[in-house]
Amino acid sequence: MMSAGARVIMACRDLEKAQKAADIIIKKAAQFGNPGQVIVRKLDLASFKSVRECANQILATEEKVHILVNNAGVYCPWKLTEDGQDILYQTNFLAHFLFTMLLLPRIISAAPARIINVSSLLYTWGDKETNTDMAPRKKSYSTFYAYARSKLAVILFTKKLSEKLRGLDVTTYAVHPGFVQTGIFREIDTTIHPIVQRILESSMSRLLFLKSPWQGAQTTLHCALAERAGKESGLYYSDCRPRKPVRKARDKQNAESLWNFSWNVVGLPEDYDPIHRSRSSD
Repeated sequence: MMSAGARVIMACRDLEKAQKAADIIIKKAAQFGNPGQVIVRKLDLASFKSVRECANQILATEEKVHILVNNAGVYCPWKLTEDGQDILYQTNFLAHFLFTMLLLPRIISAAPARIINVSSLLYTWGDKETNTDMAPRKKSYSTFYAYARSKLAVILFTKKLSEKLRGLDVTTYAVHPGFVQTGIFREIDTTIHPIVQRILESSMSRLLFLKSPWQGAQTTLHCALAERAGKESGLYYSDCRPRKPVRKARDKQNAESLWNFSWNVVGLPEDYDPIHRSRSSD
């Protein structure tokens, strides 16, 4: 995208690390002759206040948002955010839901546009209780299953959003990037299910199935840029191809309940209508 002269906004929690990454991207993109722009914004997904502030900054400076990639996530022990939510569920899903809803009018006005939500194959272990409060569950909390639950919510949200955006030329995608060599599992020893830990330790030690960050980004880039993907919406992708998710990730009733639950938890007003609001502002 940078080599095509795009204006890219990196919304990150650690501004120092983000700026270093932005400088590297700009330097490499300059080799193609049209480096575009990279803008760094502060965004802490563990804070709904931070999400709103970042969204407001973008709305104040950007006339259109053509592509939104909700990528950030955590894998960590039980902890509550300043909003009283399970930090894992808020960071991996609820904050993305809020961010998307706040930017949605600007995204619709930029149509054709795309929204990519990063999920994980581990969603298959998620339970159906995506629309219940996880905050009080400290004693029975499992980071592995909570993570899987958050990634199941991402797929349900993606499908439901595609239905609400039907006919508006805004497409949505849930993406499994593969198991990528990043820092997300840095607290794996203290949080993961013992059986899964042994499997991952064996596999990771040989690096048999881990992708590099560059490889892990390819399915996201495919959904963001490929012409064919622009004709599809609400699908779950892996290795740059749509895959049929398991039945619980296609449960329309659960997706509807999740939508209503998330709307209330993130504090969106009942009368807020990002879809019709964008139409009336044209």
